[in-house]
Amino acid sequence: MSLSRLGMLNRRQIQHLHDTGSVRNTNYLMQDLKPYTDYLERSNGRIYKLNQKGINLLGEGTLLKWGNVEHRIIRNDVYIKYRPDKWFPETEIKVKGVKVLPDAVFQSGMTYKILEVDRTQRWYKNKKKMEDYAKLKETGAFQKQYGHFPTIIWVVDMESRIPKIKQLGKELGLLCEVYGVKM
Repeated sequence: MSLSRLGMLNRRQIQHLHDTGSVRNTNYLMQDLKPYTDYLERSNGRIYKLNQKGINLLGEGTLLKWGNVEHRIIRNDVYIKYRPDKWFPETEIKVKGVKVLPDAVFQSGMTYKILEVDRTQRWYKNKKKMEDYAKLKETGAFQKQYGHFPTIIWVVDMESRIPKIKQLGKELGLLCEVYGVKM
């Protein structure tokens, strides 16, 4: 089930992932799953997650707290956009003393991509992360194992950061795709 794999989903995402056709059908589906899910009302609609009973029923998943809701929803929008073959959220990459923790690493076909979601992060942290990715690229380990260094996809809340991230990526020799939250 997508809630066990992705953690939290809004109604639009559930509709898209499960091809329910309409909001009404999605509402019926979620009503049937009510004993196994919890939800949170937000200005843009309900956000659902599995409760302990749902996790027990499926035999998989993790009981999540309601933290980082918007961050998770944005990350899941990227999952829906790319429909990757493999998806590794919050998986640390550690090579030759260089350590980074991307929001997700995913594979589509033979291509790997790294996801970074920046909603409220200070600029210096983004810059540091980019520098760490450049150091990771310099090790050559990723290229040796997979034939290429991943494209870094940045999703930012502040549109003013788009050109800054693109420029920094170019200066550091990193291939970056940058999108506003509305993608």
